[in-house]
Amino acid sequence: MRKRMAYRCVNILLLCCSLFLIYGCSRGADKEANNGKSEMPHIETKLEGKTLTVSGVGNMEDYIGEKGPWKDWDVEEVVVEEGVTNIGGHAFEENSGIHSVDIAGGVVTIGTGAFTECNNLETVNLPKGLTSIGWIGFARCTSLESIDIPDSVTSIGNSAFSGCTNLKKVTISKGITKVEGSVFSGCSSLEKIEIPEGVISIGERAFYGCSSLKSIIIPQSVTHIGEKAFDGCEDIIIYGTAGSYAEAYAKDNQYSFEVQ
Repeated sequence: MRKRMAYRCVNILLLCCSLFLIYGCSRGADKEANNGKSEMPHIETKLEGKTLTVSGVGNMEDYIGEKGPWKDWDVEEVVVEEGVTNIGGHAFEENSGIHSVDIAGGVVTIGTGAFTECNNLETVNLPKGLTSIGWIGFARCTSLESIDIPDSVTSIGNSAFSGCTNLKKVTISKGITKVEGSVFSGCSSLEKIEIPEGVISIGERAFYGCSSLKSIIIPQSVTHIGEKAFDGCEDIIIYGTAGSYAEAYAKDNQYSFEVQ
């Protein structure tokens, strides 16, 4: 009986020692991680005068179902510094005070509705490393006159620039393969556009209601154009390659076509 009890005591002692060692190792690992070997995202904002600076490391928060905390701040300029990798969804939605946005090269994505209805936004500097612009990212920014989308961008979300009524000049990224639906719908000041080679599809209502659009260059790579893509573009001339899908589309939909 005494031998059995002693055996149990030894087993219990060994188990306790094992648990102590495991706990100690895990605590040490956590401490090591907090010393910089496993850094969590950390974003800060600072308002100086009327310039809001976003800095830190990682992604900004998404504000799904709500608007960013800066909506009622007196902000005219937004500067996003190196280190920030994402502009959160709806972060600056309906901030009518913003006039300019300067985004550093570390940002790779602009979230859904990030700048929707910033109706006094006039200039936007998009970085070369940017890869995607979310759904309605800049929709109804009615003071925006031009946008240069860098070739690093591979995805421009549905309705990303819809309702930008003063938008006159657009340079589309050569990195995309699809012009999404309604992406420039209602851009009534847009006069001409060039679809880059490599795009295979133009979505429905992509340029719907672009009443000033007079010319569009469509490359031979395009093999599909969605319904009502150019409805409301009454004086448009489609330029493209003889015998291309673009020529057949123009003929079927009674648009003027000229060989580029």
